Amino acid sequence: MPSSGSVPVPDHDQALEAVTNAKETAYREMLARFDASESSGAASLVARCRFIGNYTEEDYGDWIASASDDHEACLERLRQRWADTPEAQLFLYQQMWGEDAVAEGAALIDRATAWPTPPAGRALRQAVLVAR
Repeated sequence: MPSSGSVPVPDHDQALEAVTNAKETAYREMLARFDASESSGAASLVARCRFIGNYTEEDYGDWIASASDDHEACLERLRQRWADTPEAQLFLYQQMWGEDAVAEGAALIDRATAWPTPPAGRALRQAVLVAR
């Protein structure tokens, strides 16, 4: 019998639902913040896609049911709006696997020689060369 003033044990299912809902609410709030900053350029959309990617793998425990679809939509938006930018090209390349990645990596190395030379351009070119 519980003593006076003790807190009852939460129902497992209700506790799980409360945490899941809070996580999904926080996820949606962050997406809204990323969306508000999207006019900043390709880097802001890359950051959004990278954020969403953290929630696409059910096996890792931070899974959000809508994240896989959100991630694909984000990648598509990146392809449509910013495909010609070094940041987008490198991020999209990092999403590839297998033979597609090998072919795109070779093409990316060739394209990287034309990227801008300010520090960001040099860092992106270096990332491509290291990926060789």
